[in-house]
Amino acid sequence: MPSRDMQQYLDPKYSTVLPVSFNKKDLLIYAVGIGCNDEKWVYAENESFEMFPTFPVSLFFKGDSADAHVMRENPVAEVLNPPFPSKDFGVRAGLDGERYIECVRPLPVEGGSFVWKTDYTAITRKGASGILTEYETTLEGTDGTVYYRFWSAQFSLGKIPEFDDAGVSQGLSVTMPQRAPDATERFQTSPLQSFMYSLTGDFNAP
Repeated sequence: MPSRDMQQYLDPKYSTVLPVSFNKKDLLIYAVGIGCNDEKWVYAENESFEMFPTFPVSLFFKGDSADAHVMRENPVAEVLNPPFPSKDFGVRAGLDGERYIECVRPLPVEGGSFVWKTDYTAITRKGASGILTEYETTLEGTDGTVYYRFWSAQFSLGKIPEFDDAGVSQGLSVTMPQRAPDATERFQTSPLQSFMYSLTGDFNAP
């Protein structure tokens, strides 16, 4: 049986540091991949050209590689695996949970080399068969300048043994309003949309 003490997995020794890099072409690929059509995001010669605000989330998948790669065969994919031994905890599958992104200062559109630093902050049981792992990440320059902060959660599912929660969860319970949505919008994406997005390095199945 695995240890009930999950606090040990919040130790700084489980922190990860991942070198990441990008150039202006990566900004264009990401913008086209998520369906942008405004020239300020998809045309580098536009006088108002800028980075789409959520672009940095794609750097985890890309790392500092300039090539396309399959995530499960690339070391980048190991960075956000749960810190605890998943097989010992009966984990069979996992998926993304909540995400929070904060721009501390704009990234240079010319690109450059940066560092993705991740620390695990909480591991809590969810129901009879789930583990929620939470982590905080900073995107920093090589000189330590912080450009972005992230808070993320990953839900792992399996035949989970009993354990003691560790850390303080930052997840919030939200009650859905009992009314129709204020507005809805429906549009058809390109059949190639998911394949375009995969060029950012995210090779999850379309």
